[in-house]
Amino acid sequence: MRSAITLFWLVGIAALSLLVGGYLLEHPVDVSPIIPDPTVTATASGTGKTPGENVTELSKMELSATTERPLFSRSRRKFVPPPPPKPAKPIQTAAIKKPSAPPRATALAIPPPDFTLIGVSISKEASSALLTSSGGENKWVVEGDSINSWTVADIDNDSVGLENGGRSVRLHLYEIGGR
Repeated sequence: MRSAITLFWLVGIAALSLLVGGYLLEHPVDVSPIIPDPTVTATASGTGKTPGENVTELSKMELSATTERPLFSRSRRKFVPPPPPKPAKPIQTAAIKKPSAPPRATALAIPPPDFTLIGVSISKEASSALLTSSGGENKWVVEGDSINSWTVADIDNDSVGLENGGRSVRLHLYEIGGR
């Protein structure tokens, strides 16, 4: 009797497996990456701009392809930074000899900032940048913040401008032109 019940269960499980397998053959599950339709994403916000023209105006609907697409997909590509800007043509000027100024004391020289830009966040409310020091300390800053005597002057999509006593420095998120 016990072997008949066991046989009944095994036959039932086999039949159920055949039914599920047959259904999946007729109705396959689509696991391919989502490729957004440019006509839908370009007009979804009503601005007529393509995604990427103004990241701050993108809606959740326009970014849904990013969150729905599998992370480890063959269609993903490595980020390629934009090409460096073309150098401006030099302006030729006549040299005017000025009397030499006495050398400044090296104690008054401002050392370069000891930071690396590792991230930028730009939204409608505010722009912020993630800086890391050579000691490994990370700090989010916004325009106007001071960090180690340097003031955050401006934050762009891929760079941050810092000022200190009339000296300005720009930290870039990506290397530009093989620096």
